[in-house]
Amino acid sequence: MPKESPNNSAYLFMWEGKFLYIGYSIKTNIHEHHALQIAISEEKPFMMRIANNKWKKFRSLIINSDQPHECVLQNGRVYFLSLDPESIPAKRIKGKFLSGSNFSYVPQDLLTPYIKRIKKQFSYKINCAKISKTTDNFINALSDSSVGIKKVDERISTVIGILKNSLDSKIKLKHLAEKVFLSETRLVHLFKEQTGIPVRKYLLWHRINIAVKEIIAGNKLTGAAHTAGFSDSAHFSKTFKRMFGISPTALLKNSQNIQVFSCNK
Repeated sequence: MPKESPNNSAYLFMWEGKFLYIGYSIKTNIHEHHALQIAISEEKPFMMRIANNKWKKFRSLIINSDQPHECVLQNGRVYFLSLDPESIPAKRIKGKFLSGSNFSYVPQDLLTPYIKRIKKQFSYKINCAKISKTTDNFINALSDSSVGIKKVDERISTVIGILKNSLDSKIKLKHLAEKVFLSETRLVHLFKEQTGIPVRKYLLWHRINIAVKEIIAGNKLTGAAHTAGFSDSAHFSKTFKRMFGISPTALLKNSQNIQVFSCNK
């Protein structure tokens, strides 16, 4: 028999290159992160403040990488879909919706079917494969295959590949520069030019991803923080909250009302 989940349940689905947080009522502090984020309210609008501007109501918002924002929603369900900005779908969404702007809306004809299909999943035992398929279809619908993807310098692609495939939390800028036969100064300049983010901030993003994977695997916060190269759990928590606006213990720890799913095959 289908079993309806409590309205106040929260879920975090993790895949390689994306994650989906679904929660009931949320309040974040001002923060910015490298992920491309799509914020969606299931029914009533959420309040969002972008940088130091005024609070405004939104039903949906596509937020570009590294844009300061904070969000509040009371007594309603909200979805935060975050994508690796170097992925092709993210680049195509940026090209389609964020050309000349750092914020945009999700078209209603795409938003309504996605919410309806996700809500349907809540009536049954949670299935990562079905949630993933529904979310991928939504991402593909938002993407525009006709949008040209600017070719990233091969050396920067190599550096990004090293970071994504390395479990070395203490990887050094010097090591990366040597791998692509550049000086550290030239790598710093070229990386920012090609990706729009400083390489040291990307390194920090990489370390947070390592810690998150450790926590999802069942490791304790302190051990995950050390594995990712943070001095202690407090350092990791402070960094995580600065980037996501929510403490990792609130978002990543399984509890009665928060369920975490690692959906990679």
